[in-house]
Amino acid sequence: MQYITAFAAYRQDYEGEEKFAREDLQPYFAKAKIKEPAHYTRDFSKAVKEGYIHEDGKNSYLTATGENAVAAGFGGKGKARGAATKKKAKGNKN
Repeated sequence: MQYITAFAAYRQDYEGEEKFAREDLQPYFAKAKIKEPAHYTRDFSKAVKEGYIHEDGKNSYLTATGENAVAAGFGGKGKARGAATKKKAKGNKN
């Protein structure tokens, strides 16, 4: 979700492209030499839910909230993905 938001900010600030479709941000993973997430659609939807991106088809854009989050480095709160986020099952208390 944070990479997707950062890619939207990059498009806006360095490429002058403010509007984008959901799939327009996918190639930026390869450009950044980062593996694309297995659940890109889910992660994009999370960016929308967090208010970082306003989704409107081909006219989606980075919101002020998204701009501020990128500028602040997401408040230093990087979110881990994958196995590192899974909680270990607790054993029985017998």
